[in-house]
Amino acid sequence: MPAPDPTVHRHDGFYLRLGLGAGFLASSLDAPIGKISARGGGLALEFSLGGTVADGLVIGGGLWVAGTSSVTLKGNFPGSPRDGGNASLGLLGVLADYYPNPNEGFHVQGGLGIGTLSFEKNVAIMTPLNMAVENWSGGGGGAMLGVGYEFWVGKQWSIGGLARLLLMSGSLRGEDTGVTFDGKGYAPSILFAATNH
Repeated sequence: MPAPDPTVHRHDGFYLRLGLGAGFLASSLDAPIGKISARGGGLALEFSLGGTVADGLVIGGGLWVAGTSSVTLKGNFPGSPRDGGNASLGLLGVLADYYPNPNEGFHVQGGLGIGTLSFEKNVAIMTPLNMAVENWSGGGGGAMLGVGYEFWVGKQWSIGGLARLLLMSGSLRGEDTGVTFDGKGYAPSILFAATNH
């Protein structure tokens, strides 16, 4: 009787994860007219690539995104609360994903990298009287935390669920007015994930 293949149904070697789901994006903006909050629900995406460097431990890189097509803005400006346009929070960085038991599907992951936060066709925030429409965008530092469980569906493929949180803090700039301001964002999400590992 042949010996079992140790590379089958074991998280080792090459690592690729694709994720798609839904989540919530929220941001706090320190505008010249005061603090503005922005929030809305939408899509969440994940693409990660790496390799196993120790028993159950993956090191690699990834791109994690959360976005909404209809953000709601609240703050000290005329017409608050007001519906805005698109908003997104993204993170590009290094990844660590750990399976305590490499033969099973439970895992925890974390990442650090460069975060971006953008708002399209939103209310300008130069002064309460200047409420033109413009885009805001900027970047800073960010982090990702996640926990999930996967079920084997092939020799190296597994599918499952993933709960994830993106965090970002940085500086944003108005495209037309040139006004800069601090912004912080977070995005909790639930994703369906497919992993080759």
